[in-house]
Amino acid sequence: MTDTRSSRMNHLSTPVCDQGRLPHPSAGDGPVAALWLAAAVRRWHVPVLYGDDSALPYLALEGDEPVALIFTTRRRANRAVDGWIADVVGRPVGTASISPETAMEVLGRLCARGVQWVRIDHGPDSVRLPLEPLVGALQRQWESDSGLDDASLAFAWLVRQERVLMLSDPVAGDLPFVEIIDESPSIRIFASRSRAWAHAPEIHASDRDSRTISLSGANAIDCLQRLAILGVDHLIIEQLGGTRTVRLATLLDQSRRAA
Repeated sequence: MTDTRSSRMNHLSTPVCDQGRLPHPSAGDGPVAALWLAAAVRRWHVPVLYGDDSALPYLALEGDEPVALIFTTRRRANRAVDGWIADVVGRPVGTASISPETAMEVLGRLCARGVQWVRIDHGPDSVRLPLEPLVGALQRQWESDSGLDDASLAFAWLVRQERVLMLSDPVAGDLPFVEIIDESPSIRIFASRSRAWAHAPEIHASDRDSRTISLSGANAIDCLQRLAILGVDHLIIEQLGGTRTVRLATLLDQSRRAA
């Protein structure tokens, strides 16, 4: 028989997000489970610093490391803003409520700028997670919910990127490096510098800036159109949610439909 009282006690002791009683990320059995629980959260609340024409996510310092702060409820976010964040910043601060897709974009930009950690619900039930895998989990969850095909997903990912990277050709440094994979000319795009360098460990640290081509998502589309004319067949995207390979012509068809 099931011990009903014990079952109730265990249920009551499990942290929840208050979003349809979803389990809180801190209830995950290890960091991987916590990442997927976080990816299932349907609304995030972020402390933001307001400027004249901008709103920037507030970053806390834990030791010497900048850490992004996000919350699963507005109440918890407002408690942190009113309780201590407002006292340590010298500018207006508030709370923004954002969708998982917007969270994926905002956290992805912080990740691209070197932020490595995120803390969910500073205070009771808090959990600290590596930022890049969380963005990847959000990406995978969004893809699963979208129902789009691979080319549509690749195009949607590319156009919302503030910045993407390509490795330059070691001989013609102003051109992207084209790989031959399964006898097919292919170009590789990276979501972060760490992924680019992991793919090209032979590049010395002192040469990395000169071997990197940095483009906005929109400019990357223009570059890919020129590469397609030169005969490049495939695009490989090294995004934070994993690697995706698509026919370049199919992705550019998506771009023409969206124009």
